[in-house]
Amino acid sequence: MGRYDPFSERPSLRRLLDDVGEQSPYEIDSIADKKHTPIGLTYSTDPRGPWAMPQEEECKRVHVLGYDPRAYFIAHELAGNLHLDPVKLLVHKKNVMRSWQLEGEQVSVWKGVQRSSQGRGRAEAEWIGRGRDEPSNEHIDQLIVTLACGVTTTALQNIIHRIDNRTTICLVQDGLGLVEHLNATLFPDPTRRPHYVLGHMSASLGYNKQWFFGAKLRQPGKLFLHAVERGVDLLPTLKFHPPVERRMNATQFLRTLVTTPGLHAGGYNLENWLIQKLPALVFSSVIEPMAVVLDTTYDNIPGNEHAIRLADELLDELFNVIMAMPELTNSSKVVEHCGLGALRKKTIKRLWEKGSSQSDMLSRVRAGQWVDIDYLNGYFIKRARELGIKVPQNEAVVDIVKARIAKRRNEMRNVIPFESDDVPNKPAF
Repeated sequence: MGRYDPFSERPSLRRLLDDVGEQSPYEIDSIADKKHTPIGLTYSTDPRGPWAMPQEEECKRVHVLGYDPRAYFIAHELAGNLHLDPVKLLVHKKNVMRSWQLEGEQVSVWKGVQRSSQGRGRAEAEWIGRGRDEPSNEHIDQLIVTLACGVTTTALQNIIHRIDNRTTICLVQDGLGLVEHLNATLFPDPTRRPHYVLGHMSASLGYNKQWFFGAKLRQPGKLFLHAVERGVDLLPTLKFHPPVERRMNATQFLRTLVTTPGLHAGGYNLENWLIQKLPALVFSSVIEPMAVVLDTTYDNIPGNEHAIRLADELLDELFNVIMAMPELTNSSKVVEHCGLGALRKKTIKRLWEKGSSQSDMLSRVRAGQWVDIDYLNGYFIKRARELGIKVPQNEAVVDIVKARIAKRRNEMRNVIPFESDDVPNKPAF
């Protein structure tokens, strides 16, 4: 696909530049889901039950890598599951480790004014950053990652020696396309790479400004899970017959999440999972870049005529890509949840719910830090190229956001030495 037209040939975009909680879960086809992913079974430790897990499978530890409300909420709920070993938070930032000690080595969740904390043997933190005398060799069986996609690869390099084909990694992130990137960079050998589970949370969560290891639950929701097909790069004889141990490890992780009550988790086939994920991904791909382009808070976007026009153009392009995705086969269900009208309605509704708050992407751009644009708009651009669809406006906003980051970094270098754990934005695909 050729390059998009320059700014001078797109007057609406040029004029715009010159001017300048989560949705409720939708209904899904539960019958199809249960048929494709029969993991939503009642958990039982009774050895007489047909679905009782082997004793050695009950005590596996879940590791969590992330510094956001999703990480702390998930860790809090897993810590309350007495059938598991204490959940372990992986920390590679010294200031975060200090906060853990100052806050009494516990993770908390607020539901209104009510606080619930898990610690004292149910939640632990492990330093995995530089300066450790003896790096741990403890194998990681089950890992949940809520870090932004753009820094996940760098963070995993600190623990890559603890990950292999017995590991299952659950990615609960805003973007898509990271699995392919991890396989290409960290796990090129198909026989040794981990299993993956894609996660999407519909709960509305927020930070607690008084506590680093805390999350506010504004509105309950669900954790939608999809186990990525294993072995797409393997020979057919291996693809369809993975070792029993590896199948058990992946299934055990799914069952662990599904049977942890506070997570409200369920397993779904790829189509039904995408139906839940795509509206949120569309919002992040349309509204977040708009906030950066306008350099403003969410509430000022609807009042800008040029912004609304460009947002509609972005949405139209994303809709065309979604409708052409071969993973989505049930046309009536896709139109109901991901049709152009449905996407526009959900995007506007979520924008109003944001109120006068500031975009996280804008905050990071102002700080000269990376953003996940390559896994938001960039994901759709990659899929569009595969499908032969042109998405010039999405290509344009990706360039604009990256240009803003580069400009801000140059400004900061002229004032103070630039030092950050973050990596600069580079194309992920």
